[in-house]
Order: sequence, then structure tokens, then C-alpha cells
Amino acid sequence: MRFSTSCRAISAAALVFTGITSAQAQDFDNEFDRQWGLRMIGVDAALAAGLNGKGVLVGVTDTGLDTLIGVHPEFIGRLNGLSFDGSTGGPLYLDSDSHGTHVAGIIAANQDGSGMMGVASGSTIVPLLVLGGSGPIEGVDAGLGAIRYGLANGVRIFNASWGTTGRYDQFYDEDTGIWLDPFDRAAGIADGAREIAMSREVVDAGGIMVFATGNIDASVPLAVEAALPYYAPELERGWLAVTAVGPTGVQASYAQSCSVGMMWCLAAPGGDIGKVDRPAGTGDGGILSTFPTNGTQDPYSYYTPDGRYVSYHGTSMAAPHVSGALAIAKQLYPNATYQQLRTLVLNTATDIGTAGIDEIYGWGLLNVRNMVGTADAAAGTIYAQRAWGQAASLDQIMDSV
Repeated sequence: MRFSTSCRAISAAALVFTGITSAQAQDFDNEFDRQWGLRMIGVDAALAAGLNGKGVLVGVTDTGLDTLIGVHPEFIGRLNGLSFDGSTGGPLYLDSDSHGTHVAGIIAANQDGSGMMGVASGSTIVPLLVLGGSGPIEGVDAGLGAIRYGLANGVRIFNASWGTTGRYDQFYDEDTGIWLDPFDRAAGIADGAREIAMSREVVDAGGIMVFATGNIDASVPLAVEAALPYYAPELERGWLAVTAVGPTGVQASYAQSCSVGMMWCLAAPGGDIGKVDRPAGTGDGGILSTFPTNGTQDPYSYYTPDGRYVSYHGTSMAAPHVSGALAIAKQLYPNATYQQLRTLVLNTATDIGTAGIDEIYGWGLLNVRNMVGTADAAAGTIYAQRAWGQAASLDQIMDSV
């Protein structure tokens, strides 16, 4: 089950644009600021260093992408023809829901001076449809087929802004209204085993799964898929779970906590309900991103006048910030493995909440500025020392878990 979408919710000196007017330069500034999460995680530092994830493939396992009635302007140049509909086994043509298009925009929307821009505005999106417009995952086969297609075509970063509704140790059976152990029911055992087997394929191929933690409540532990390494520890090296913060940098009211997944978890901007932040006119404290040109406007969400952008909040919006950061990291360190880059993303996060790795924010808030700073020899030494210190305390932490 996809997490509920009802809760989904540059400084001018940092960039140099040649051959443009001051009015055009202002457009680039406004474009950057319309997505407040970019400044919060330091994407301006990556842009100043010439890093935008150029050429890195990011698989968006979701509800599809707006491509049927003309490609959304923010995705021109961000697609390479690869796409897959897990339900039909063929190419993907549209997004009937809007969720996938919104998630894809957070990752890779163009830096073009209009609308908004993504974390990795030079990366390449590979749409992989695994969710239906009504919300439920289209069966395990759909997800497995789409992800395997991505692996076969070179995708190693998979954004997964979806999951089984509930918490890591419970599953909500909609037919009976009862919470059950996720792997202690007939269908769950079969589907859970197949899902873990597919996950091993991704991890064994050197890939990374980036899962949202869930949208039930900030006091609730992360959901099942984000917690899979709890059941299958061999997955941890290729796993990231992402909880959400609002504009103030505090965990969002709906965002499930890292809890037992804190060793592979961190926080990123996902917006929060009613927490309005700068700049004016960007909605209700959510994350502004792309909306299908062929979609129906949702009256509960904020829209720009042309209807091509919408503000949502949710851990679904936080996860793609991390997927975009991985694309930037791959451009920064092209010879590193994706799983090494996962370690870089965790180790460069800003420690927030309780000191050290904690059950709410995990490693802390995603920090692209710190990540880019590791290219400096002195800064890199600092983060290496931090990693060593964290590793030394793992036994104690895991005993606590």
C-alpha cells in the first residue's frame, strides 16, 4: 500500500550564469527558493561546485510519470527513453495519480529559471510504475518486474516513496481491520519472502533502495519496507530509510520515526501541515514540485496558477531528496560504488535531535553541503574520523535496539 498522499504532502553569489540578464538571474534565484528544502540541505553548495547529478540514472518506482500529453517542461532532457509499466510489462506512458510525477520533480526537475528545480537537476529519471492510481501496489509481480528492468538497464538508485501501511512489526489487514505481524499471515509470508528476494537482487547488484519511513504519526516506528534489514540484515548495506522534517527542521507531525532502522536512516525535507515558510506563495509548508499536465487538480493541495506544480507533504517527499543527493555524490565520486556513497550520505548528515545516532532522526539531517565538502582533503579527514567513531559504538547501539 502506498503511504497516504493526503499527508504528502541560492544565493546569487553561489551561482554564475553567463550571458543572461539580471532579470533572468532573479528567475533562477526564485526557482531555487520555491523549493525551500534545497537551501535547508545545502544544494547551493553542490551547484556552486558544478554538481547536479549529471547523467546519473535514478529509478522512480512509483505511479508513473507525466508523459502522455507532452512531457512536463521540468523533465525535458531528464528522460532517456527508459521506462517500464510493471503491470503491463511494456513502456510507461502516463501518471494517472500525480504522486510519481511529484516525486520525480523533487529529484530531477530542470534548473531552467522557471517553476522549481530538483535536488539533482542534471540527473536522468527512469520511471518504473509499481503503483496504481488508487494507491495499492499492483501486486508483488509488478514491483519485481519494474525493478528488475531498472537493474538490467543500469539503474542502481531506486527511490521508493511507498510502503505497507502501518509499522515495521505490524500489518493492517483492510479486510478484517486487524493489525498483524507482516510476515505472519499466508499472503504476507509468500509476498514478503519474494520482496526480500528481490531486495537481495538489488543489493547484490550494488544498488540502493531509498524508502520513505511512513506517514502515520511521528510517535510511530518506521513502516515495513523501510525496516526490511531488521528482518534481513544482509540488506542494510544497500538500504536507506528517510523520515521527514518541516520548514523549521523539526520532525514532521506525520512522519514515522527511524526507530529500529536508525542505523540506515536519516531525515530530509518533507514539509509539514500548516507550517508555512518562505518564500510567500509556495503553499502550506509542503514541498513544491511537478504535477501532471493531464491530471485533475486536487482541491486539498496548493497549486501554482498554471496548475503544473503542487505542494505536498510526506515522507514520500523526503525520500527523493536523498535519492537526488546520491546522484550528486555519484557525480562527485564517479569511481565509488553506490553503497560506498550511501555511507558518505549517512556520515555527512547533520546531527539533530539526541546526540549521535538516534531513534527519531537516525544519522541526522541530509547535508549535501557537507557531502560536497568531503572533496577537500581536510574536510574528508573529519568525516572519516566521524565514521570511525560511529562504527566503534555500533555494538552498543545494536544491543540497545
